[in-house]
Amino acid sequence: MAYCAFAIFMTIGALQSGAGPVASRASTLPRVAIVLPPKVASQRVQIRYLLIGPFGGYGGFVREEENVHSYEIETSVKGKPASQIKIVVYAPGCRFQLFKFPMYKETDLKVKFACLPLPSVTLSGQIPPDEMVQNRRAELVISYTAYWMCDLFGLMDCLITEFDVTSVVPNANGEFQVELPDFAVDPTPSSFKGGATLRLGLRDPDSWNSIVDQFEPVEPELQSEMHDLRILSSYPRGLRFAVSDRKSDLNSPM
Repeated sequence: MAYCAFAIFMTIGALQSGAGPVASRASTLPRVAIVLPPKVASQRVQIRYLLIGPFGGYGGFVREEENVHSYEIETSVKGKPASQIKIVVYAPGCRFQLFKFPMYKETDLKVKFACLPLPSVTLSGQIPPDEMVQNRRAELVISYTAYWMCDLFGLMDCLITEFDVTSVVPNANGEFQVELPDFAVDPTPSSFKGGATLRLGLRDPDSWNSIVDQFEPVEPELQSEMHDLRILSSYPRGLRFAVSDRKSDLNSPM
């Protein structure tokens, strides 16, 4: 997962992993099954959701598994069934897909995730070389920060969600090049307020502990308000990044 633990929006209840591979169950409470396309690796599919019901709002996420064909989401909290569910599904290289529907008692639902491909964009750049001298095997992790999900979930005060995009090991000079999905042409986020950014950080490849929480572009015109990289359909070659002195806290309400 991302170098910085992602958070899910919620108003009542704690963040939980309330979903997993489809399995036999005794419960009669309704569930939602998300069926995956055969060519998409299940362990790369990232799912976030919000349940709405008599308990208020309750956010959760799917814990990724290898070699599964679908995931189930429990649609109840402490035995109380949800009246509505909102789901965001993402896999690298695919558009974000949204599901929103009411829930009915003892009625299971099955939906299909269709991977609609996005074109790619090349990002090449350099982080400070001294970071790689000290951490030769460190991974540069690129994550998508979805501020727009606050508006999607209809929450005024929310936590921020990140999605893993890709990772790469820079060379000894801190140079790297990756192919990213062109998020600028994904129509889904543009339907909501808040926007999104790309966050770059450095982590230990074994423990996944953060080494550098956030790099920011040296060029001011490429910086977002949060000092991350703006989402564009093309980038100049050889972008330079510096260690941000801004303390990142994705767990703070926006």
